[in-house]
Amino acid sequence: MLFTSGMVLQQNAGTTISGGAAAGTTVTIQFCNKKYETAVKDSGRWRITVNCGEACTGETMEISCSNGDRISLSDVCIGEVWLCSGQSNMQLPMDRLRYKFPQEMTAPKNGKIRMFTVPIKVRYNSNSEAADGVLDEGSESGVSAEKPVWQAASSETIAAFSGSGYFFAKTLSEKLGVTVGIILAAQGGSPVTSWMGEKSLEAFPDYAERRKKCLSVAFRKELKERIEAGLERWNRLCNEGDTGTPQNWHEKPFENEKTLNLPGELADKSFAGVIWLQKEIELSVEQISAFKKNGAWLWLGTIVDLDFVWVNGTKVGTTWYLYPPRRYQIDPDLLHEGKNRIAVRVVSSGRSGGARFIPLRPYALFSGDIIKDTDWQKVFDTGAVTKVYQPDLLKQKIADGGVYISLEGEWQSRISCSVEPRSDEHFFEWEPSALYYGMLEQCFDYAVKGAVWYQGESNAEKYAEYSALLEKMIEDWREHFVHCPKMIMPFIIAELPCFNDVNLLTDKCDWAFLREQQHDAAKKLGNAAVASLIDCGEWNELHPEDKATVGRRCAEQALRLAYGEQTAPLVPKAVSCSLKDGEAIVNVDCGKDVLVCHAKEISGFTALIKQGGKNAVVPLKAKLLDGSTIQVDLAEAYATDAEILELRYLFVDCPPEVTLFSKNGSVPLEPFRFTLSSQG
Repeated sequence: MLFTSGMVLQQNAGTTISGGAAAGTTVTIQFCNKKYETAVKDSGRWRITVNCGEACTGETMEISCSNGDRISLSDVCIGEVWLCSGQSNMQLPMDRLRYKFPQEMTAPKNGKIRMFTVPIKVRYNSNSEAADGVLDEGSESGVSAEKPVWQAASSETIAAFSGSGYFFAKTLSEKLGVTVGIILAAQGGSPVTSWMGEKSLEAFPDYAERRKKCLSVAFRKELKERIEAGLERWNRLCNEGDTGTPQNWHEKPFENEKTLNLPGELADKSFAGVIWLQKEIELSVEQISAFKKNGAWLWLGTIVDLDFVWVNGTKVGTTWYLYPPRRYQIDPDLLHEGKNRIAVRVVSSGRSGGARFIPLRPYALFSGDIIKDTDWQKVFDTGAVTKVYQPDLLKQKIADGGVYISLEGEWQSRISCSVEPRSDEHFFEWEPSALYYGMLEQCFDYAVKGAVWYQGESNAEKYAEYSALLEKMIEDWREHFVHCPKMIMPFIIAELPCFNDVNLLTDKCDWAFLREQQHDAAKKLGNAAVASLIDCGEWNELHPEDKATVGRRCAEQALRLAYGEQTAPLVPKAVSCSLKDGEAIVNVDCGKDVLVCHAKEISGFTALIKQGGKNAVVPLKAKLLDGSTIQVDLAEAYATDAEILELRYLFVDCPPEVTLFSKNGSVPLEPFRFTLSSQG
């Protein structure tokens, strides 16, 4: 499947090509002035290992059979090949990032960046028949599974490229000067166990037993029918109970209805059902003219769970699940001078924390010139940890003739129906081994330099087992990617960025513990590294858009690990902690670099204390003594007259600010915690 025109083969390695032909015939491959032959087995299968030398481009591979059949693969390159795998943040396509990186979407064709996206299939062992993945309605893949092919990055193809994979390949290609090919094997929501084979699951009996259950066609059929029946029943209750749709509430103005201030909650957190919202705005002749000239955009931030949107009675868009931003381009002719009505139908499952408009996202009607050729996060404040927001930029664009109508504030609302919470969903590709055999196994014969792994969100609630699972998964991959020398395939782990409410003063921090498990697995395995990404997230966005930093930092670790580039930025790590005169002295390894603070004061240090039998977190002040030493004042912790358990740095799901970075590499200090066990 991976062998198509435009493919990239790993330089200085062997790649095994296989196929089917008539038994007893001979298959010949001619490539790069070399000839390979093999006899077809009685089973009708054949395998040939092609040995690739140094990097080159524009080669042709001729595959012929003695019975006269012939295939010609053109534009074949030899360069560097990396597997990029994980869940939705690895899968997230450039199409979702087009307003963050508009220049990338229109860039000229770059034949040195190529990608192959493995279709989402489900299997539970090597012998079972592959089935299409049971995709949710809001799949992020953006890729047809019909006939996958290698594609070079261009304005015509880039929308379907993985954002993380694209920027990883771009950085590597620029640094190494060769073609970089990415094999993307990722699926949203997938836990680590879905990427583990039968053998690697043996150490985890519960997951091994679950995989065995999934081998049963009867079990899968019963489960599927039960889940589908529950969802069908819930959808029917919503649709039949919703009086707003047959009464055309999207066309009729609400009068004396409940007023909500949005963004914010639409109902109590347990509500399930349908809520309708309306807002009227006034538009001038000049504003209508600007819309007609530059286009009109209606952005409604992020809505939980799904929405249908109308402007002046005409439907302009819908989004079928809670994660994607609502970005609807509308026909300017729908708008007119005077009053204009926006209507939104929100369906709440009762399972996602309540129907709501997520705060600190853009809720506005604006002309296209507001975001043209601009990183949208420079225009709108999103609360991202990485500060790119420029408060005066929107004012300047409006002064230059752009139109911006804020939709925050008062909306009228009406509950159309209230039902029971939605029943469970089920995705068979999330089951143990489903993607290992359905997607990954077919890649094992294809030589790769290493792997980049961006996953962990789906395992955060059970973080304690993650390191052990990840270690077994990586060992499995290293054993089965047969052309990786000595089974020590370089492995780059993308650290989970920040996410969830900004709150340093809590001990409930599943993502922080998951990050620690990622680092623990890398240390135990060897030839593995974690790319520091704690500053790359957004507290209110599960899919943060700064995938350029993700790709670059993963590539920097790959350069150090796989290519011996010692000048590539090192991740600063705290290596020791000692107590002296009521203060903690933390020593940091920055390599040849030094640590600097990117703010007036260092933030992110806390002490975990035990007080009255319960754990609590106390904020601490700190300062740099030099480029590798931090002094942390423990006075606030001692003042509690409690037992001090740990010194922590950024050990929380989402720190409000990240301040300590390497000076030259601009890489954040890795989050950490040290046991203190000192009585106050």
